[in-house]
Amino acid sequence: MLILLFLLIGITFAPIAGVVYAVEQQDLARANIPVTSISNLVPGTIAKINGTVASPSQVVIRLVGSGSGAYWLPSPFNVSDPTGIVFVDPTPLAGSSSYRVIETGVHDDDWWSGDPISVIGAVRPATNGTPYVIAQYIARSPTLFYRPGFETPLVATISAAGIAGTVVSGYSSRRRTALHRRNAPAFPFKVRAADVCRDCGAPLPAGTERCPSCGRGTGMTGRSPEVHSGGKAGMLPVLRLERRFSERSPAEKGAVVGFGLVLPALLLLSSAWLLLTAPLGIGLTPVYLIIFGVVMAGVFAKDYFTAETAVLSPERIETRGLWKTRVVDPNEVDLVLTIHRRKRSAHVLITRGDEFVGFGPGTSREDFERAREWLKAFASQRGLEYRDVDVREAVQLMAHRKSGRLR
Repeated sequence: MLILLFLLIGITFAPIAGVVYAVEQQDLARANIPVTSISNLVPGTIAKINGTVASPSQVVIRLVGSGSGAYWLPSPFNVSDPTGIVFVDPTPLAGSSSYRVIETGVHDDDWWSGDPISVIGAVRPATNGTPYVIAQYIARSPTLFYRPGFETPLVATISAAGIAGTVVSGYSSRRRTALHRRNAPAFPFKVRAADVCRDCGAPLPAGTERCPSCGRGTGMTGRSPEVHSGGKAGMLPVLRLERRFSERSPAEKGAVVGFGLVLPALLLLSSAWLLLTAPLGIGLTPVYLIIFGVVMAGVFAKDYFTAETAVLSPERIETRGLWKTRVVDPNEVDLVLTIHRRKRSAHVLITRGDEFVGFGPGTSREDFERAREWLKAFASQRGLEYRDVDVREAVQLMAHRKSGRLR
């Protein structure tokens, strides 16, 4: 689980770091645009001018509202420099809430006539041929279109830490698993008996095959695996079951394609469209879209698109997934279930220590039935009970097991 958490952090913050870095690079590119003197403005170009605000009105750009609801309300004004004066039309920026589009002024965030100003915009010809500027970005000086921030290093560090944590946790988990498999046979303190019967709560001596009170089979490791009705335990074959997306029900396939592929793709495309068409002044909307898209795709990919194999053998029962392998000792199993919920079914093996292995959804009907027969033979050989139940009965059975253990 820790591996998935680190991986989710890494893949979520990596695109966010990329987006923030791209936005900062856009700011830096604007700051590096050379200043064009007003007398050299050419219609049909994008230019940066630097000068002084000239307007008959004292306030030319006003910040209306406060907090996240604040927005800019600009009025047309002129900009003068030593070479001349030009009219600036800032009305396309009306309603913008981004401080990257319009930098805050020095008069309680407002801009007044006489303030120094730099404007980046499209140069257009007036009806008399005189050029004027349609403002796209406004700052207090030519270099203040870019201000270094902590966002990119912070988000990149979080992403790198998540990816590093995934690698370290994955290596540590695999190493622990390998060590456990190598050293488990020599461990001198194996649990060889259950404390109490799961059904009646009576004490069970070590090696007891059946509860002395109610007669329920215990499946203890201390008991001999001799024949009960199906021969020796070792006669069971090794069974491998593959989980495949193609074996899912049509409803599941539709839901996975819709919510795991189509919707995340739409969210990511929407984020890209917003960044390309309106990279500034839209707040964190693209970031949220990226987060939702990546998380949804990751969740569905983990549960439905990754391979999983269930291996059933007299010596070892396990499910192998991309991120985790779950193993139970067949000698510790004391309950075998097939659980049904509407059109879905799963096989579950539970140990006396309440560890479990479950599998079924995504396997073919033939494999599922083969596994059912294998589990029936396994339970019969070990004197265990095989139950075919619905979810409600399974919950009641679990509660009964736990209450029996706590008596």
